[in-house]
Amino acid sequence: MAGVAAARVLGRAGLQVRLYEREQLGGRLGALQLGEHQVGLGATYVKAKDPLFKAEMAKWEEMGLASEWSVGVPHFIEGPGDFREKPELKGPDDRWHVGRPNMASFVQLSEEDRKQITICGEVSSLRWAE
Repeated sequence: MAGVAAARVLGRAGLQVRLYEREQLGGRLGALQLGEHQVGLGATYVKAKDPLFKAEMAKWEEMGLASEWSVGVPHFIEGPGDFREKPELKGPDDRWHVGRPNMASFVQLSEEDRKQITICGEVSSLRWAE
């Protein structure tokens, strides 16, 4: 997700960006299709605490990629069968977000993004060029 966010910022600044990803954009934000079911690969929400990241998430909300997740009181799994309320996990100014329609939406590139960002696969070698 950090690579896609950085690529978007650079692209908006008018730079051509090459984004290298080993498998799929977003890594653990993605989902896997297993028959009729979609299975998440990791993150269930994204926290926005930093003012710059909050501003970026607001842009993603405008683009329809994210929605604020109002969970009420956060919970935490302490161990097997031990699921507890942890209100201290979410500060009063924190915003938590979910992807729309799923978490992989955070890293989907729009047509506008694709004008500036090229997705590249596996890196096989590197060399210095002036």
